[in-house]
Amino acid sequence: MTILSACALVTPPPVEKIRPVGNDLVINEIFTLPPDRYYAYSWIELYNPTTRRIPWFDESYPASVNAVGLNGTFIQTQNDGDDWSSPPSIPSADFHGVDFPYPDTGYVVGGTGADVGVVKRVVRVGSDYQFFDPTTLPPTATVKAVSSIPLTVSAYAVGNRGAVLRTTSRGVNWVSYNSGVTVNLNAVKMATVSRIFACGDSGTILRSFSTGRWDKIPLAPEYGATNFHAIGVSGSLGDSAWSVGEGGIILGSRNAGDTWFPETTNTTANLYGAYFVGGTPYAWAVGEGGIILKKEKAGTKWETQSSGTTTTLRAVTFVDSLRGWATGDDGVVVLTTNGGRRWSTTSSGTGNMIRAIYPLPLNIRILNRYVLQMWAQRKEFFFDLSTGTINFDYIVKTDTGYLYFDPEILNQNGVSEPPSDIPPNGFVIINSDSSRFQEHTDIGPGRTDILNISIGYYYDTTTALGVRPVLWDLLQGGEVRLLQQSFSIRISTNEFLGLSTSTVDVVRWGGFVPTPEDFAFDPLYPVPPVDKIYPQNIPAGTIPEWWSLSRYGDDVGTDVELQNTNESFYMSERPVPGYYSQINKNK
Repeated sequence: MTILSACALVTPPPVEKIRPVGNDLVINEIFTLPPDRYYAYSWIELYNPTTRRIPWFDESYPASVNAVGLNGTFIQTQNDGDDWSSPPSIPSADFHGVDFPYPDTGYVVGGTGADVGVVKRVVRVGSDYQFFDPTTLPPTATVKAVSSIPLTVSAYAVGNRGAVLRTTSRGVNWVSYNSGVTVNLNAVKMATVSRIFACGDSGTILRSFSTGRWDKIPLAPEYGATNFHAIGVSGSLGDSAWSVGEGGIILGSRNAGDTWFPETTNTTANLYGAYFVGGTPYAWAVGEGGIILKKEKAGTKWETQSSGTTTTLRAVTFVDSLRGWATGDDGVVVLTTNGGRRWSTTSSGTGNMIRAIYPLPLNIRILNRYVLQMWAQRKEFFFDLSTGTINFDYIVKTDTGYLYFDPEILNQNGVSEPPSDIPPNGFVIINSDSSRFQEHTDIGPGRTDILNISIGYYYDTTTALGVRPVLWDLLQGGEVRLLQQSFSIRISTNEFLGLSTSTVDVVRWGGFVPTPEDFAFDPLYPVPPVDKIYPQNIPAGTIPEWWSLSRYGDDVGTDVELQNTNESFYMSERPVPGYYSQINKNK
């Protein structure tokens, strides 16, 4: 029973509390005393049914990564490894190494057999990579690895039979050097343009301090038969170095390669790839049987991480302290988003061995945000931009149409601080009149954030800001849409790359069904195509005075393409914002 006492709406909470689950925010309850009442006010409640905190808006920097392998394999991702694709045309060679000193220019190296080396310049032309032969390339055996310093024209490559190549022309021309060895060289790493390390079979670790001269570093006799497959450096001058190899062997140096000492790995598995984070103690090594080793403290001990695969891994890389990828046989790609505490397998789109992987510099910024779009009464108040004068009591114009609650715009314009993230199984309430909300509404026991937001926006090119602020109240018939948007911007040029808008949830009442004519032109919140007006979504009836339109507890997570407000919501005589549910539809 609902009891009115001293203008307070007393709503005893339901006995049963139900926690629905879902994948995203949902609109949980709508309350409106429409504008034709002198005591009009409205509120909208959102619910987070997930197990994670959901921010109103945030920024992300998705990683772009290139990887190469056997049989002409070249795969790329631009979204942290969730999806991989290949250029339309790739040379038919076995690729063993990849490096990109520039976002649009890199090198892939390999061979078409043990005796024929391949070096290709890779250049982004439009949206695709294209492969070019160098103008000059000395005859060489299979090339195993390539390394450069970002944003420089120099690079070194090494390969079978002691092959060493160098370019100082961004890969257009290459010359060969005498390495002083005839064993296969498997990895190379440039610390500076004049300090380069390489490693290979039969206990071989090389160092070059001057162009053209290479010295073999003497190792302890027990490493004379070890085949080393990866090498890394740290420090501005490469003062620290590591090399990983077969039998679980990792050697480290703290004096620019003069002396090398063993590190504790507690494995005898062959190690084929490694990534060393410059200037930090963090490092990873991967190899046989899907083994992944990590070191995160200064010293010599490595810990095993679970890769989730038993397939041999050949290469590993990270773009920051959290996001990393490892690749290997049979096209396997495993990724982590938490620094290796958990690895998961993703589809690479190939079954070929992936031998090398390289991340590009972070160059894309994505702004993600949630927006509420409401069909409501819009009351334009007096606002003199030149003097900053505002009078909320003087209404210049009143009409009906769509407007938006957009916390990111409020934050940009300094109207308010960013609202808090919505906690798991928590609520957020947006109301148009804070005093009336407090006078008439009791809050349920859930974790609830109350946003007293009487101002919304709609797009208007005649204003200095491009949007017009208005007071709002929901109508007897209308709808509320929850939108999710992503803006993409290229960091290096500040180029706008695109906007995507998706509808997360739609709630309608009072017989309201929109038409395309209801959506005015708006570049920030584009007019949805006809099928996105959702003709299948039958509105609920008019909300009785002091009642609310509330979602059934077992309806959370319904696909918006199938959602029907008339079936998903019911009229609640006892509005209880901050509560999970009052009624289950199927009970």
